[in-house]
Amino acid sequence: MAFSPIISKGLSVLGLRLVNKKLYRSGYFQHESEKLMASIQEEYLGLLSKYPTTEDRRKGLENQILFVEMVHWLGIEKSKPLKILDIGGRGGLFAYFCKKYGHQSYVSDIPGVLQKSPNKELLQLLNVDSLDLKIEPFTPVDTDGEKFDLITGFRTRFHSKLTFETGKDYEEHWGVKEWEYLLNNLASNILNENGKIFFMLNRLQEKEKKGYVPQEIADFFSEKGGILNDQFLYFPQLPGPF
Repeated sequence: MAFSPIISKGLSVLGLRLVNKKLYRSGYFQHESEKLMASIQEEYLGLLSKYPTTEDRRKGLENQILFVEMVHWLGIEKSKPLKILDIGGRGGLFAYFCKKYGHQSYVSDIPGVLQKSPNKELLQLLNVDSLDLKIEPFTPVDTDGEKFDLITGFRTRFHSKLTFETGKDYEEHWGVKEWEYLLNNLASNILNENGKIFFMLNRLQEKEKKGYVPQEIADFFSEKGGILNDQFLYFPQLPGPF
């Protein structure tokens, strides 16, 4: 079946859940998660408990359902085999779910993260391929020559720095030029023909501006065929190089 994401309708998480309310009422996503995790659930939970913060452990549990939802919303569940790169995937759970649906999937994170416990043990448990990858402004993305049909990223913030990272009393965020360089690089060198990008971004603007996307960036994404709401950035097909 062709790769046909429901996400292309531009709905938020809440909107997608309303559209798919019959699936929720039937417990479909919960059932799928339990089925996919059946043979490793106990060991997975044991490794989650090794994360140092309650927030990390909570997200690890929530992601078991969210990532099954994303597989469905992105059309991965029933599509032909894809080659998928998940950026900032830490323990590799989304890549694992993609693999269980018959796709070749890779998890990536900044150098050192995937080698730390419990990420290292989670990757071994889930048995997914991994890449060290750091996205920086005006720097080519290096995937060791691998190209992909779909690039994803969940709650990533490669495009922003918090106050403790900037050493200032405000956050710093990418502008149009930084995004243009990244998307051009991905379209030219990393994506296969008709490849797609999906990011569930942490933030595109400072907290004091309530997380709204600056208009010039929103306009740029739209000009390049992007579908943007307060949570998702989806490119059905990049026109690159541009």
